[in-house]
Amino acid sequence: MQTTLKALVAMLTIMILAAPAFGSGCPGKMAEIDQRLAAGPMLDAEVLEEIVSLRTEGEAMHQRGQHSAAMAALEEALAVLEEAEGHDHH
Repeated sequence: MQTTLKALVAMLTIMILAAPAFGSGCPGKMAEIDQRLAAGPMLDAEVLEEIVSLRTEGEAMHQRGQHSAAMAALEEALAVLEEAEGHDHH
């Protein structure tokens, strides 16, 4: 279990360094997810894995030019994150 968390944290660190932190749309949503995860919220490993997976999927779709689908995945990642943090909405 610790290995999985360490791998997810390593992936997150790479994504934070690689993600452009500007504007709105896909890059803005990716940066928001990265910043919020970097703040170290207390999340179950499964929830963290789901968020990182959706974020990664969103970035891949963005890179392929599938911006609507990317935004949907990134919004879902944010919704999962907010639900896990106990917020009603963002």
